[in-house]
Amino acid sequence: MPGRPKNTGSEERPSVDCIKAQLAGRRTESIATNMPAGIFKHVEIWVESAPISVPIRESTCKFMGSFDSFIELDSGGYAMVALTSRYRDAELFRR
Repeated sequence: MPGRPKNTGSEERPSVDCIKAQLAGRRTESIATNMPAGIFKHVEIWVESAPISVPIRESTCKFMGSFDSFIELDSGGYAMVALTSRYRDAELFRR
């Protein structure tokens, strides 16, 4: 895949489970100042949203699937989170 860094063996790829564990219970502001204010939560649940109308279309869409990471917003709502990992220099990852 073009642009994808190759793992040379001197790099570590953090698991998504490791990332979840590091974020659980943390305030979003401690991660990035431009994120909505809230707390990271992790719960394994199945979700299926109500149909969502799409502007200027007759069709609808919905969210459906396994859901395990979200932010409980201070405003009373929830934000979906997609966690991924990538290869990084092992020394930088430990900091």
